[in-house]
Amino acid sequence: MKNQFALEIGHQLRNLDEAGQQEWWNVWLKDYWRNRLQGVPDQLDDVEITQMLEWVIHLLGVFSEAVEVAIQMPTATLTRSYILHDLGENELIERYPDDLAKFLIHLGKQDTEPWFWLGTRQAVDRLLAKGLRDDLSQGLRELIVRYNLS
Repeated sequence: MKNQFALEIGHQLRNLDEAGQQEWWNVWLKDYWRNRLQGVPDQLDDVEITQMLEWVIHLLGVFSEAVEVAIQMPTATLTRSYILHDLGENELIERYPDDLAKFLIHLGKQDTEPWFWLGTRQAVDRLLAKGLRDDLSQGLRELIVRYNLS
């Protein structure tokens, strides 16, 4: 049930404009997510973590705040995830380069299949060209090496 709920939230977030995302975030989603981090009403599992991490990419209106919550998620095996699909084709690199770098570095700590990172090298290179803080640049370079991004 909780996995289905998380999946449905993701579907709804894709269809909300930024004002709608901000309203959801401020009214209930941020508190819901923080409760889930605390295991309320039940412990997170890998499927739910995967689905919740996918929300971040769709939360343009509150991306920075969503990243700060997402990087508190425990490590997991990300299952059937499309988090990074079309990463280079949205506004995140231009609008939130530091936050996106933090998010990618957090994703790099997860257990992923090699295909998870497919097609992300160009987006990572664009991020590196933004003049990020040294720790973020280093973290992205480590991702390139660790996952042999090409």
